[in-house]
Amino acid sequence: MKILALYNLLAVTACAGLGYLVYLEMEQPVPSLPPVSTPTEATEPVAAPAQKAVFRMPSKNAFNQLAARPPFSPTRRPPRPKPPEPVVQQPQPAAPEPKLAEPQITLVGILINPQKSFAMVRKPDAAELLRLAKGQDLEGWRVESVLPDRLLLSHQGTILEFELREAARKKAGASTAR
Repeated sequence: MKILALYNLLAVTACAGLGYLVYLEMEQPVPSLPPVSTPTEATEPVAAPAQKAVFRMPSKNAFNQLAARPPFSPTRRPPRPKPPEPVVQQPQPAAPEPKLAEPQITLVGILINPQKSFAMVRKPDAAELLRLAKGQDLEGWRVESVLPDRLLLSHQGTILEFELREAARKKAGASTAR
């Protein structure tokens, strides 16, 4: 406890000493500045104020070097021009094909063997028979399938079905007998 009281007494004494020094500094007179000499007429004359220069924008040619060597590019070379984007032409929608007339044929017979199936058809004015297999073309109509009792042709989503005459007669006879 005595040590703490001693430190307190020492701190108060230091503060008082510093306060006294500040007081002494404040009481001293302020040193005077040297007297300012007044200009006399014998000194050199004052030059007239210069006229303000008017700013004029330099010509565009003065900036050619900036365009040729851009200051903010690390290589100081102008950027490469971007290649033109290829022009992609949209394909024109094909005009819809005109509807084909149904082929005028008569289904005469069907030949089925393990490798392939054929439909035998006759045109109204022809004496010869035409032999058609799946995938062949008849007047713009595609042969979709050859079944045991009928032939299926298609064109633009339209499907035609041709039945054998005897199979059609048997169906008609069977339906009327029931």
